[in-house]
Amino acid sequence: MSLATDSIQIDGAQATARVSRQDVIDGRQQPRFQQTFTLVKGPSGWTIREWVIRR
Repeated sequence: MSLATDSIQIDGAQATARVSRQDVIDGRQQPRFQQTFTLVKGPSGWTIREWVIRR
């Protein structure tokens, strides 16, 4: 699996991270797909609130 950061946007205590993921299964690369993580900052640090996968 390869994960590349496309962008990170921080707005106060909320952030959006967009990444591209590409898996390798049985030695063959699979098509890339995007994932978006929405994070919130709390007393103990950043936590993922939502995870969206786009194929």
